Amino acid sequence: SVFFEEKKMGEPQKDPRSQPQEDRQPRGGGKPYAPMEALLPATRLKLWVDEAFEITSLLATTATNSINSSSSTGATNTNTNQKEEESHSNSNHKSSIDLVHQLNDVLQNPPPLFVESSSSSTNFPNKRGTASASGSTAQLTTGISSINKVQYQQNRKNLSSWGDRVTAMLNQADVERQWGMLQYQESKLESQDPLRAAFNTYTSQLVFGDSYLLTAPSPTKKRMIRQEELPTLASVVTSDLDLRDLYRNQFLTSMEDLKAEVVYQLKTTRTNDAALNIDEIVDLMTYTHNACASWFTLIPLQDVQDAITYVQNEKVQS
Repeated sequence: SVFFEEKKMGEPQKDPRSQPQEDRQPRGGGKPYAPMEALLPATRLKLWVDEAFEITSLLATTATNSINSSSSTGATNTNTNQKEEESHSNSNHKSSIDLVHQLNDVLQNPPPLFVESSSSSTNFPNKRGTASASGSTAQLTTGISSINKVQYQQNRKNLSSWGDRVTAMLNQADVERQWGMLQYQESKLESQDPLRAAFNTYTSQLVFGDSYLLTAPSPTKKRMIRQEELPTLASVVTSDLDLRDLYRNQFLTSMEDLKAEVVYQLKTTRTNDAALNIDEIVDLMTYTHNACASWFTLIPLQDVQDAITYVQNEKVQS
């Protein structure tokens, strides 16, 4: 594990939006950070997912209570009691359906993730590369980042053959070309999916420190130093970004599956009066919620708390 060492650290601000962006100080505690505005779209998404997760948790509890009630009384019921049990079961079934309908309404109607600030003249960015920051940045919008360029230059210096250096330069140009193609494709995906854009808005504006702190055990550190296996700064940054993208992709995939499953269950229940099967809904919702939560663990905790407070106040004012 590694942590980035920041050039300066400051005390948490009570109101991170009350001061100009250039006056704010990083407080990542070793984690990469981005401007507060960049985190707000993802925070609105998080609160929306939390709401859906609460409904699903209630749905699971309702279904469990229904099963326990049926199993505990089924063996000793008289005809009259059987009718009462059937009525009770139908009541629980309707309650579960109501909750699934409520869940479907929430999932099909996400809140606006990109809104204009009412307390600042700054508009929240809605695509990659709309904000800049000093230091080593994650956005690679116009080509390879400065971190990677330095790494490429160092690698070429270690090459003795002029031909090898030319080949290395051509490889770098090819990497930059491929990266540009990936960025173009990602931009198209963002324009079609605000959920993806919410995650990318933050990731694209991350600022990393100019060095990192390796947290491996001492024997492992010594071995890595002795065998020259210490990761480069560029590889550490790339690993961090890949992990964020992994959690994002897990969330997007499971969210699509969840929406489809909810619609399927509602349609199936209406057409053939089959018992509502919520197991898949609960599993997919849990997986979706966990992927979102994992993505947020990579963000400084104080920033997350401040963003949640801001968005909650935003809801109250609206």
